[in-house]
Amino acid sequence: MFDKNNFDLGIRLGRDAEVEMAEKKAREEMCEQSFIKACGSEKFRNVEFSELGELQNVTAGKGDIATKTIIRNYIDDVAAGKMRFLWLCGNPGTGKTILSVAVIHELCRMGVSCAYFKSHKIMQRLRDAERFSSGINPKDVLSEIIAGKFRVIDEIGRWPVPEWESFRLFDIINDLYEYYKSAIFISNMWGKELAGFIGTAATDRFRGSGMILEFRGESYRGTKDELYVTNGGKNTHFPVKKDVV
Repeated sequence: MFDKNNFDLGIRLGRDAEVEMAEKKAREEMCEQSFIKACGSEKFRNVEFSELGELQNVTAGKGDIATKTIIRNYIDDVAAGKMRFLWLCGNPGTGKTILSVAVIHELCRMGVSCAYFKSHKIMQRLRDAERFSSGINPKDVLSEIIAGKFRVIDEIGRWPVPEWESFRLFDIINDLYEYYKSAIFISNMWGKELAGFIGTAATDRFRGSGMILEFRGESYRGTKDELYVTNGGKNTHFPVKKDVV
């Protein structure tokens, strides 16, 4: 016997499923657009945090091996609105930028507004803004950097005038601290060298909310691991070499 109530229920459930699928697809597309806008690079488009293995070449604290759990907790804290600073430092080509981009991708998926900057380009913009004829206010440049919930500042230490970069970085770090914003900072300088570069006042703002991870080993650039993770492969391990400790 035909049951109209069950028939109508089936139609509603079918429509609900279609709506849910459409909303899921829209969220995924929005996430992808946010990620591309944040990173501005097609190279890392396929980098996923879930596809990275353990950070076998990375140490935290007093030489303890850093794990994905540390990064996972960092991501969850940022998404929950907590202020968290993370320094990624060490040898070139050892996965610092790839890891930071994977964090951005994950946070975009969680609805967090993200951005990616390179320090030397920030410094160039600030220098240009200080020229009276530029029509740009340095405060506007700094406001753009601290806008949004999360940002990555890469390539710290490459500006040809270290004292000037250090001075401006303090402004950025202090603003992030005062506005309770999170960030990842990346540099080829090691922990103690980096602390000396940014100065005592900036370092003090990391107490209780910051962590330094040191990346060791050789560069992966041009190796099959680096090409694999940036060309859409399902990476089942963080790109490390077997001889890296």
